[in-house]
Amino acid sequence: MPVNPRPTVDPPRRLRATDLAQAAGISVQQVRNYIDLGVLPPVERTASGYRIFTDDHAAALTVARQLAEGHGWARTRDIMRAAHAGDLEAVLAALDASHAEPASRDRAAQRRSLLRLRASAALYAYLQRLKLDVL
Repeated sequence: MPVNPRPTVDPPRRLRATDLAQAAGISVQQVRNYIDLGVLPPVERTASGYRIFTDDHAAALTVARQLAEGHGWARTRDIMRAAHAGDLEAVLAALDASHAEPASRDRAAQRRSLLRLRASAALYAYLQRLKLDVL
């Protein structure tokens, strides 16, 4: 059996801004805003200037929306910017600050606590995707 001297790697799947927006249920303008705010990783552009989105952008968008649901948009922006800058210490500090906020006993607060935990688990998987060593 012959051995393939060069293993093949599939190129990243390319997505259009409309594909990303539709999948998340948001507008294309919101996708652009998320890029400008650092919520999504930087995008490359084609020679003609079109943005090139990949599965990494889709994953970041999913995580960001979960984080926002549990931690709020201000903290989400901080966390995602730090993650894309490779600053794990800042990511964990922002997460710790959010989890340290006092919780009340009403149902809404309990729901937010559960959403925070779910979002933190999604963020952990995303950090692994970025190859930021959490443990």
